[in-house]
Amino acid sequence: MWFLAYFLLHLIIYMLIRVEFLVWNWGSLKSLSGFEIVWAFLNGFRFDLSAMALTVGLCFLGLIWLTPYRKILKFWFLFFIGLNSIFYLLNVADIELFNFTAKRFSVNSFFMIKEGGVSNLIVPYLSLAVPSFILIIAYIFLAYKLSLKFNSQVFNLKKKLNFTFF
Repeated sequence: MWFLAYFLLHLIIYMLIRVEFLVWNWGSLKSLSGFEIVWAFLNGFRFDLSAMALTVGLCFLGLIWLTPYRKILKFWFLFFIGLNSIFYLLNVADIELFNFTAKRFSVNSFFMIKEGGVSNLIVPYLSLAVPSFILIIAYIFLAYKLSLKFNSQVFNLKKKLNFTFF
């Protein structure tokens, strides 16, 4: 059951970032019809599923092989929590970048970092940065709690069945 919770957590985070994108860029997007906005959200959902196939899917595949190795398993979870946090940060950065480039984040977007210091990129956008960082911190906390739930379930099952791996 925790697998579903972990999967849904990622879907919810991606959806909230998409809503934040819509609210922050409403001035540029208000000319879109309701149908176009819903269509964009559905296409975004499709993209989220493909991104999650890589990030969450690889995490689950690793669990199949790493379940017997408790210490490595903890690092595995932490690695994927960190990896997903980086992807969420890139999505959040994309929210304001859209106003400058009129397109989503790409390799060409790295020129913005060279142009100014990090403080110039964050301080003017604190009203965007604060809720975004709260969202990412909430993700890290919830994902960590779910990983603890997984560890306890797997090792309790192992003890009940008196089954040893490898």
